[in-house]
Amino acid sequence: MDIHLRDLRYAVAVADELNVTAAAQRLYIAQPTVSKQVRALERQVGFEIFVRRPGGVSLTPAGEVLIARARILLADWSDGLRAAQAAAAPGVLRIGLQTAVGRGVVAELTEVLDPERWQISVRLVPWTDPTAGLVDGATDLGLLWEPVPDGVTTLRVLREEPRSVIVGANHRLADRVAVDFAEIADDPVIALPATAGVVRDYWLAADRRSVAARIAAEAENADETFEAVNAGLGIAIIAQGNGELYRRSEVAAIPIRDLEPARLVLCTATRVSGNAEAYLAASPGRVT
Repeated sequence: MDIHLRDLRYAVAVADELNVTAAAQRLYIAQPTVSKQVRALERQVGFEIFVRRPGGVSLTPAGEVLIARARILLADWSDGLRAAQAAAAPGVLRIGLQTAVGRGVVAELTEVLDPERWQISVRLVPWTDPTAGLVDGATDLGLLWEPVPDGVTTLRVLREEPRSVIVGANHRLADRVAVDFAEIADDPVIALPATAGVVRDYWLAADRRSVAARIAAEAENADETFEAVNAGLGIAIIAQGNGELYRRSEVAAIPIRDLEPARLVLCTATRVSGNAEAYLAASPGRVT
């Protein structure tokens, strides 16, 4: 029987909150995804972990035993992974990104490291994992756009820049030099996957909408987003600098005057990896 650590994390979060919606909010994962994966876990183990009631859940006797063991397993896995990373060949610092960041950021962060001792591995992680590999231990540092998900610690702000909307060349606003959000609020939108949770909501500017955004399509990375916009499926909100990094002749990037700027931040997992600890020790003045 192959059980995913992800599903155990979801089940433990539900057990902590005794409410699937609250657990999903804590995980920054869509509630239907958490429900689906917990149901799948119950099918795998062959018994119900939770008793479902209106307004919440409670653990079954078997669920209490399983969740107690799952907590130990998840803690042991995190401790073991950190120990293995510390014992591995030194000097591979894995940096997780969800879009190309450019802006000289990676060079700025890594110039403190001895190039003879350290190698830098930069990994583009799909938006289906809003932590850019941090929580699962696949990366040591993350360059994320706020808001950051649960399980992630922000070390410092790296860049702050306006948000822009990207539109196809034939869009009614394509020739504008700037727009207000109200002018694009009713347009169909290319969204991040539902599993991106509050990160998806941020790039939809959900806090500025009186009704839910019309989702035309979902994209797992920036290239997919730009291609969908180019195809005329909808618009998308991005950080202004990404309009330059992903420039397409058929897509216009237009600053949005009345949205708060986006912030690119340096992050680690809450349980810091061995290589991240080594990096932080080498650059104490850069992470305040």
